[in-house]
Amino acid sequence: MKKITLILFSITALLTIGCEANLTDKDNLFSDQEALIEDLNSELELDRSQETIVRTRLHESRELHAHPGSLWKLAASLADILTEEQITKLLEGIKEGKFHDHGFNSFPDHEPKHKIHFEKKVEYLESLLDESQVETFNGIITDFNTRRETLETQWKNEEITFEVFKANIFALRLFMKASINNLLTDEQKELLEAKKEEMKSDKRHFGKHAKNPDRFKEEKIRALDLSEEQLEQFETLMTTFKTDMENLQLQYKEGNIDTDSFISSSVELMLTKKSNHQEILTEKQITIIQIHHALTVKAHKRYRYSTKG
Repeated sequence: MKKITLILFSITALLTIGCEANLTDKDNLFSDQEALIEDLNSELELDRSQETIVRTRLHESRELHAHPGSLWKLAASLADILTEEQITKLLEGIKEGKFHDHGFNSFPDHEPKHKIHFEKKVEYLESLLDESQVETFNGIITDFNTRRETLETQWKNEEITFEVFKANIFALRLFMKASINNLLTDEQKELLEAKKEEMKSDKRHFGKHAKNPDRFKEEKIRALDLSEEQLEQFETLMTTFKTDMENLQLQYKEGNIDTDSFISSSVELMLTKKSNHQEILTEKQITIIQIHHALTVKAHKRYRYSTKG
């Protein structure tokens, strides 16, 4: 009898702990959502009907993150309910974003790109290196940071367009990734990939979604109401883009092109891909994508990024 009582007590305790954790997580979630709603409300002066729709779209998804469907659904709804003046004001907020803020919507879509996540990856990489790799690695990081700072200054001073800024973000990330891949051994690469998966799983509201990247694609397709013809066109463009990027990275690895050429060529490929996408999309679909990006910049400042690693 004592054993049965002890077992029942243990089960009850575990369930209670689990419920408390879920409630805490839910409280944090709704706190994030309300903060985002308040941002939108104060900036756009939403009327009661608009605010109700915004709150409904966020709450029904039960999540707040720069990628999941809560923001794609919200973006689609905002495209329908906001006035032209409100949409213009919302899109102006994109200018507030910095390098890592805009990285959220750069290829590949499903990978986390928060500044803290980036810094933790760099920190872990340093722990993997042997003495012969350290100098080269430090040079890569210094080069990356110098180029990033120059790019951010150009963006801040409005010397470059938003699309050029985003294309360069993609190119600099790719430069760093390719340079480090060229430096690491196969064993170090395996350890890094395992660490990246662990880091994604530690992120509140990210781990479960990161394990299902197709979810992001599905939510985007629904929000944009993409046709089968559009999807086929996008698939063809993506196949060509990936092939071109792989060839470019191979040239860089084999030393046939230098860093400047690699980065500038990456930028051109991304801009070409973006331009081709624009030709396929309708004006409304383009507006939804722009609104979604403006929302990610805001959400980026609101959701609580874990500091576990």
